[in-house]
Amino acid sequence: MRLLPFDAPYLRLLPALSIALYAGCGDSVSIPDNPNNTPEIEYETLNQKVFVSPAEFKEAVEAGAIVYDQRSAEKYGVEHVAGAIRFDWKAFAIPEKNGIVKESPEELEAIARSYGLQKGKKVVIYGDWGSSASNNSRAYWTLEYLGHNDVYLLNGDIEALKAAGLTFNAEPVTAPAGDFEVKVRPQIRATYQEVVAATANGEAVIVDTRTPEEYEGTDLRGNPRGGHVPGSVHIEWTRTFDAEQKSLLSDDQLRSLLETNGVVPGKYVVGYCQSGVRSSFFYVILRKLGYPVVRNYDGSAWEWSRQPDAPVNTGT
Repeated sequence: MRLLPFDAPYLRLLPALSIALYAGCGDSVSIPDNPNNTPEIEYETLNQKVFVSPAEFKEAVEAGAIVYDQRSAEKYGVEHVAGAIRFDWKAFAIPEKNGIVKESPEELEAIARSYGLQKGKKVVIYGDWGSSASNNSRAYWTLEYLGHNDVYLLNGDIEALKAAGLTFNAEPVTAPAGDFEVKVRPQIRATYQEVVAATANGEAVIVDTRTPEEYEGTDLRGNPRGGHVPGSVHIEWTRTFDAEQKSLLSDDQLRSLLETNGVVPGKYVVGYCQSGVRSSFFYVILRKLGYPVVRNYDGSAWEWSRQPDAPVNTGT
């Protein structure tokens, strides 16, 4: 095992090699072996700012940022930020696999360009809050997975944008042709094989972000088997924000919630839910707090429950 400075421009994970990364304050994070023997993975330093305030969102819009509206087509048709393009993260997922992202970089690139995604151009995303806020974070995770370096989420909802003075209308926006070039980031996506390896060697903290009923196995959500990945801790994703105030908890409150449940700095973390949507919100929370290695398992319980050899625990 060798140590590399965490603030290096990039960090590489070689097949069958475990690397410990500095996470600050003397902590280190252990990266598990590559179970698929895939080509080496570049560990880039990602953008450290994830969320923007309504005022910052407005500044970005005025400066020419691409604006994506992650709400339903019906809500978009009623009103949206002037110039906003309706975005749907599901376009990047395999329809019959309930959230698992498509594999072909060429196909992903064509979809991204159809949404007007440009090289080197800032993107800001807004949508519904509360139970639907995870759609916004899944859009963020998708764009970051595709290799975009300048994506931001609104901390709030459209009412906050109205209060900030943004213009709304109902005029549909046709996305211009994009020129974005996809370079996927395996460093932020966990595969089934990687989760299997993590459960076997105990190197990762695996977090189940679903409801208590899903975690315990009483709510199957259409899965053939209920329950959770053995060893996973349960932190329902909605505990990270104030639904009434429509904003995130403070950083201190978030750290307390995470660390009380064993998600401490220096840990390699994998989040999952039913289809990698709610867990994407958990992903952006940990990114916001500066956790160095966080992955979203997009296969989640949908895929795990359908693997005959995957162990499942029920109860608390």
